[in-house]
Amino acid sequence: MKQTYDLDEILYRLLNSSNELKSTISGGIYLGQRPDNSEKEDIVISTISLTQEYSPQIATSNINIHVSDLLQSVAGKQMRFENRVKIKSISEIVLNLIRESKFEDLTVYLEAQNVIREPIIFQSYSNIRLNWLVRN
Repeated sequence: MKQTYDLDEILYRLLNSSNELKSTISGGIYLGQRPDNSEKEDIVISTISLTQEYSPQIATSNINIHVSDLLQSVAGKQMRFENRVKIKSISEIVLNLIRESKFEDLTVYLEAQNVIREPIIFQSYSNIRLNWLVRN
């Protein structure tokens, strides 16, 4: 039986193996949480559930892509907006890596992708949710 740590590590190795991804982000790829007060473009991997009492196991993982918002002037007022171009380009790389991946005894399905704003810290993140079928 697998644990959430195993799935996190599989995703970490997949994303960390991509030179294209690593050269596109200004920060790093992290397991569980990103560094406190980071203003860099970081990716955080976390598995939020994994069944334990039967096989195949079913799991859900998140990949969050954090990007600082852009400061723009609108009608003479400074406002913050999500950096849609940067979030989209990083998300596209990550989504393609997952779609092209093959794992032994694992099947991964892309469930959803959305963007969540964090206005208090002037950042937004793309949340990519994955579902796993783990055959042991």
